[in-house]
Amino acid sequence: MKCIRSSAVAMMGSLLLLSTAFAQVKTSFLTRPPARENPKTWTRFTADTDKFAVVMPDAPTIKKEIRVISGQELLLSYYGATRGQSDYAVLTLAGLSVANWDLAHMLLLDLYCRSGAVTKTSVGAQNSGSVKAIFQKQVALDGYPGRQFSLEGMGRMGEWRIYEVNKTFYAVAAFSNSRYANSLRRFIDSFALTETNATMANAKSAVGNRVSNPAARWLIILQTFSRYERAKANRKLNLLQSQGCDAQVISTDSYSNLRPGLLALTLGPFSKRAAQERLDELRSIAPQSYIKAGW
Repeated sequence: MKCIRSSAVAMMGSLLLLSTAFAQVKTSFLTRPPARENPKTWTRFTADTDKFAVVMPDAPTIKKEIRVISGQELLLSYYGATRGQSDYAVLTLAGLSVANWDLAHMLLLDLYCRSGAVTKTSVGAQNSGSVKAIFQKQVALDGYPGRQFSLEGMGRMGEWRIYEVNKTFYAVAAFSNSRYANSLRRFIDSFALTETNATMANAKSAVGNRVSNPAARWLIILQTFSRYERAKANRKLNLLQSQGCDAQVISTDSYSNLRPGLLALTLGPFSKRAAQERLDELRSIAPQSYIKAGW
């Protein structure tokens, strides 16, 4: 299927995808989960290797590729799930020696078009036109830069966001018809990093506690924002981090016990006792903070 990228990377496509001397697929393998989730239930999926979490309508299909480009060995990963005419996916790219946005965008979008429901649903489509990624605006996630694109084609619409986190690129893609626009927004807003610079520097990070200690499900809620106030949340996050507070911005959609539809500045998860002790230490910089179990 022909997939037209955004104008910023159109001239690079033919060179990188068609020239085996410049780029070649070294290995590729596809794995599928052993069981499917209840089709009526959205569940939180966490990718420990790629350090992200997202709410999906089903257990994702996972595909990984290694590409060699100009001597650089690049690892691309695809995590995708489909429900009806809707396609949800997170993709990652690691291994670039320099954070090349245009190259990352092109490679990730190409993998998405080859792996996702963009290809599957177009087979029987009456008008399987091109899929276009059209730049909309600059965005950010937990202080990391990103770019937002609209996806258009085949009578469907969607959104494509790409973020650069310490030279690793994350792309979040949702594609459907207008009837399911709300589910696309729910998916996009639920995407969250599970390890940031702050948590990597802290041996007692939230991610480590979450994996190793099932009782560590208590979050310290410092402040909440509407889902449209991510820039405001990020400014507050930067201020807190400058004061030595290892906070993070999360989407409450990713946590079953929190009120959905919000962004929250949080620490944790911790055990209840540890959360209460840490809360007492934070009163001076966040007097209205409180603790709550995330799930």
